[in-house]
Amino acid sequence: MKFGLRLKLALPMVILWIGLFAGFEYYWLPSFLQENITRYTTEQEQKVHLLLNGLVESGLRDDLANIYSTLNLVLKEHEDWLILTLRDTDKNLLYPLDQPPEIDKEPLIRISHEHKYSGTTLFFVDLVTDPWKIFQEQDKLISELHWLFLTMLFVALTGSMLLEGRLVCLPIQELARAAKRVSDRDFNARLPTARNDEVGELIISFALMRSDIQLYQDEILQARDEALKATRVKSEFLANMSHELRTPLNAILGYSELIEDDLFEQNSTKHLPDIQKIQCAGNHLLSLINDILDLSKIEAGKMELQVCTFSLQELINEVTATIQPLAEKNGDTLKVNVSHEVNIVNTDKTKLRQVLFNLLSNACKFTSQGLIQISVNASSLGQTDCFIISIHDTGIGIPQDKIASLFDAFTQVDSAYNRKYQGTGLGLALSRKLSQLMGGDITVTSQVNSGSTFTLTLPSNLAKQQAA
Repeated sequence: MKFGLRLKLALPMVILWIGLFAGFEYYWLPSFLQENITRYTTEQEQKVHLLLNGLVESGLRDDLANIYSTLNLVLKEHEDWLILTLRDTDKNLLYPLDQPPEIDKEPLIRISHEHKYSGTTLFFVDLVTDPWKIFQEQDKLISELHWLFLTMLFVALTGSMLLEGRLVCLPIQELARAAKRVSDRDFNARLPTARNDEVGELIISFALMRSDIQLYQDEILQARDEALKATRVKSEFLANMSHELRTPLNAILGYSELIEDDLFEQNSTKHLPDIQKIQCAGNHLLSLINDILDLSKIEAGKMELQVCTFSLQELINEVTATIQPLAEKNGDTLKVNVSHEVNIVNTDKTKLRQVLFNLLSNACKFTSQGLIQISVNASSLGQTDCFIISIHDTGIGIPQDKIASLFDAFTQVDSAYNRKYQGTGLGLALSRKLSQLMGGDITVTSQVNSGSTFTLTLPSNLAKQQAA
């Protein structure tokens, strides 16, 4: 249960008043009533004693008529006296003439008195009184005190809540609204007037903090804009340098192939291994440059799709045939399972081939003497028909805390993997960007030492989706 600030501030006062009321009800009031009863009992005992002193002379003369009339008169004068009995020394009933009935009404006060004259017992008196007839005014006073106490409690609570609301709650509520607007990047929220107390210090501190946040945000936005501008310039530069970077490297590879052909014709194999190393290094460098340029084109918004309709089964067969030597090199087994529901698709064939080649290359690289399984199935996302390609391997797997950064450019799971397996960390980053460019995405699930599953989801008809 959530309590508001006003209720929390009023809670100590409620507890205080409850404590005062409990003290009034269970300590002061019983003590007050007991004192009154004790005083009342003492007064009645004194009255009985005076009454018997007045009856001594009649008792000595055995003037029972005078005793009877006197006691009748006394009973009429005292409404709170319920029963009065007078007995002689032999406990014979002198007054009243008949034995009075027992009264079960509670609470009652019973007074028994033995009256002596010159050392000799003259009378035995029993008196039963009802003090609450006398305490009726006192009961009324106690009831009025209860109502007064409750009224004071209500007034105190209401006043304290109004005062706390004005002095504490309202400024804090305004601060909360201002904090909400600051979180929404609105720094013009009105703040309550600062006072010379703790709430005022809080308002001043919040105002200073808001100014600092606004300053830091301006600096961050400026730094972000500069970084975005630099990234955009870099991406545009690399995208525009595509021809200038690829042409010299292609020339190097072309001339190395010519030299290799000439060496074969001249039957000279002495320098042939060096030429082959040049070609291998050149092809690796060309692949790296192509990946970097493709990423830059995507970031610069200059990557264009070449959408066409083709057989997905044939493309899968082409890619697996290309990747088969790499799988055999590591002792891996390739298995392909294409659902009959998926055949003709409409998307960018070249880029899909590039994504599949990257994913299968990674699976072969990190799997040794294992199984690599390719599964193709039909699916749908909302109103869009899709096809899903899952590539599962039984390789080394990926730690869970590394999966989030797996698709970042130039990122590898561990530096030790980079030394052992080689790589730049561009393949997965480029594959995801190309997949997203084609209207899909790549997800991954993995377990260390058990393998990984990369799932590529793409729309079956990209041209239709683009038109929509």
